[in-house]
Amino acid sequence: MGSRSAAHRPYLTFYGLSGSGRLEHKSLYHLAILSIFRLLIETVRRTYAPNEFKAGVYNGLYNNQTSLSENQPSCPSGKCSWPLYSTLAVCAYVADVSQYIQTHTYSSSGFGETEIYMLPSGAILGTGYERMTLRSTADGFDSLLFQNTTSLIDFYTFFHSNKTGNPTLLESSLQVCAQTLNTSVTNGETQTLELSRVTALDKSGDLQITVPGDNNTYTMGQYSFNSLASFLATVINGSYIVDADETITYETDAIEVLVNTLLVEPYDQEAMVIFLNGLTISMTNS
Repeated sequence: MGSRSAAHRPYLTFYGLSGSGRLEHKSLYHLAILSIFRLLIETVRRTYAPNEFKAGVYNGLYNNQTSLSENQPSCPSGKCSWPLYSTLAVCAYVADVSQYIQTHTYSSSGFGETEIYMLPSGAILGTGYERMTLRSTADGFDSLLFQNTTSLIDFYTFFHSNKTGNPTLLESSLQVCAQTLNTSVTNGETQTLELSRVTALDKSGDLQITVPGDNNTYTMGQYSFNSLASFLATVINGSYIVDADETITYETDAIEVLVNTLLVEPYDQEAMVIFLNGLTISMTNS
């Protein structure tokens, strides 16, 4: 993790007021109850995400070379094959949505001009000081391309530097899916290949995925889905900040990994695809 030193940066702060221009006693009471309720929900969600899943996330975060072939089947002879089979998995999708970035310049007393980068909805992606940010739809950022999907997490990666030229915005979605796999062992070496995938279409209740030609139904309970989604939201977030005095701050492990992944040539979505494939394979293996 990098420096967490505080530095002077201009910020925009938005205040929501009641029609009377003040918060009444009833509003404060409801706000307090809501805050306690959210705290309890977050505590429960963080507590019950399986440790195996957490380990899979952190392993994939630092190792994009993870392979489906790492799961070793029993094959005493060193030469085996099995019928095709399907399993629940996590699948990644990435799109370049840089065309939606809106740039605004603001003047602040004592700081001069500051660029603010936004989505069309008005949600702030970052400032001139924030060279990279991760913004999740779980934090109120509306999805542009993955609104009707069963995303465990849908997030934006916004980045810019003097090397990348124009700012870049990628929208990524990690979705529950069923993968059809082919596993074989030759000379003691395991090879597992993904042949096809089907994503879940509805998350109003328990996720149920039917694979064509397969008599089984692959299910993930709503509680499990919400627990995994909540944990991912605590991991995939943060900003990479370079202040005017060149002080560098990495707010999270995920942002530090992605700085090293994306702020290198060719500065495009292919590097994100490779990173997320490694992350989701590690999650699936776990």
